[in-house]
Amino acid sequence: MQICPVCLAKDNFRFIKQYCKYNLYHCQGCDVIFSEPMENPGRVWYEARAFRPLKNPLFRVNWYHRKFLQDKGFYGPRLLDVGCGIGFFLSEAAKKGYVVYGVDFNRRFTKIAREFYGIENIFEKDIDEFFQDFKGEKFDIITIFEVLEHLSKPLAFIQQIKSVLKPRGYIVISIPNRNFIFYDNEINYPPHHLTAWNIDCMQRFLERNGFEVIVWETQKFDYQDLANALTLKFKLGLGRCLAKAGLELNNESSLEIASLLWGIKYKIFLGISFILTIFLVPFSLEGSTLYFFCQVERVK
Repeated sequence: MQICPVCLAKDNFRFIKQYCKYNLYHCQGCDVIFSEPMENPGRVWYEARAFRPLKNPLFRVNWYHRKFLQDKGFYGPRLLDVGCGIGFFLSEAAKKGYVVYGVDFNRRFTKIAREFYGIENIFEKDIDEFFQDFKGEKFDIITIFEVLEHLSKPLAFIQQIKSVLKPRGYIVISIPNRNFIFYDNEINYPPHHLTAWNIDCMQRFLERNGFEVIVWETQKFDYQDLANALTLKFKLGLGRCLAKAGLELNNESSLEIASLLWGIKYKIFLGISFILTIFLVPFSLEGSTLYFFCQVERVK
C-alpha cells in the first residue's frame, strides 16, 4: 500500500507519469507531487554532480538568500543552515551578528566553507546523523534553502527541525515552485528532486506541523530566472566532462575551467533572457522559487 510521504494519506493518488525507474503521483489529500520510490541517491551521487573549485567557488547570491539577509529583523543569535553548501550564506549571516552553524554532507562544500569562508561550526554529516549528534541542542532560527525537495522523508525532517528549535523559534524555507513555466527540467525530477510543491500545499504542510507562516512569497519571474532555467536545460557536456575529470583526479584546474565555462554560458543566456523577458513579463508568470518565513506556534 502506498503512503503519501507528506500527509500519510493512503491510496488517494493520481498517477502522473513514469520517469526512469520512478513513478510520479499527485496526492489528492495534500496536493504534493511525490515519487515512488522515495529514494535519496546519497552523498556519492551528489558529490559526483556538484562541483566548486576550492580557490574561487564563484557563488552567486540567490533571491531567497537576499530575502533573508535584507530583512531588518534579528532572530538569533544561534542560526543553523541545513544543506549549507559552500557556506557563503553563513558568512553573510555572521556579518549580521548571528552565531552560525552549518551542516552538509558534501565533503568538498564543507571544505570550502571552512577554508574559503572561514566558517568554524561546519559539520560534514547527513541530516539524520546531525540531528542524532545534536540532540538536546536548541537553535533560534533554522534556514532550509532548496533542501526539502531532495529528502525521502520530508515529514520526519520537519519534525526533527522542530525538535531542535527553541520555543517560538523560526524557520526559513525556500523550495522550487512547480508552477514555474520552465519547471519541467531533469533537475526537478528524481532522483534529484523527490517532491514537487506549490505555495498552497507547502503552506498547509507547515501549518499542519505546528508552524505559523508569517511571510510567504513567490519569486517574481525575471530574466535571471529565465537564464537559470535555460542554463540548466541546454547542456553541451564539455563543462560536465571537465568537472567529472577534476573531481575524479582531484584536479583543481579542470574544476576552475568547468566553473568558468558555466559562468560564460550563464552570461550568454542572461543576455538572451533579458530580451525574451520583455515579451513574457506581461503574462504575470510565477518565478522559480517559493519563500516561507515561519515561527513555531505557541503551546496552547
